[in-house]
Amino acid sequence: MSTFNDGIVAEFRANGGVVGGMFEGRNLLLLHTVGRRSGEARVNPLAYTSDGNTFLLCGSNSGAPKDPEWVANADAMAEVTLEVGTRTLKAIPRVVTAASPDWERVYNLWMDNQPGLREYESKTTRKFPILALDPIDDPSSW
Repeated sequence: MSTFNDGIVAEFRANGGVVGGMFEGRNLLLLHTVGRRSGEARVNPLAYTSDGNTFLLCGSNSGAPKDPEWVANADAMAEVTLEVGTRTLKAIPRVVTAASPDWERVYNLWMDNQPGLREYESKTTRKFPILALDPIDDPSSW
């Protein structure tokens, strides 16, 4: 997966956040985390939707039985770094699970904006977590 992600990250950075292929026409950001076990820096290109100034990422893992590692890695951090377009931001991560009171609202918001994920739902019984990223920076400075 690293080689695949490396190509997307390079294209993202070379084109001000715009990429083709499976992400063409979608809102994409680069999520920087640190592996909670390995301590290694990670950069994941991920589709997002917005809820006001909050960035929402869905931990679908293409319908695999387990959540993607980036969810737990971000959850273990006090703050993460995002690249969105040509901006680099710091954000506070919080995982919204099916047990959270606002999960249904943010999950439906995400699915309304990313309907292709319905296919992933059919592959598993798990409820996808949503990673909410609340920027630390004042949005007026963006």
